Amino acid sequence: MGILAPARTSPEIVDYLAREMAKVAAQPEFRERFERVGLDLVTDSSPAAFAAYIKSETENWSRQIKAAGIQPE
Repeated sequence: MGILAPARTSPEIVDYLAREMAKVAAQPEFRERFERVGLDLVTDSSPAAFAAYIKSETENWSRQIKAAGIQPE
């Protein structure tokens, strides 16, 4: 799960949002809420790293869906 911005959002705004979210995620109360529901909070990922992760996962699952012959209903 992550936070996304609309396509073509300027890099400056994306970087600003990433910095602000990192500040929020550093707060103990925020971290504790995630831990209480069993989620691991990753705070050392850049917007570029998250974009690469999404691309990788999309490609991986697209291949798996195609290989399994899954079709939309």
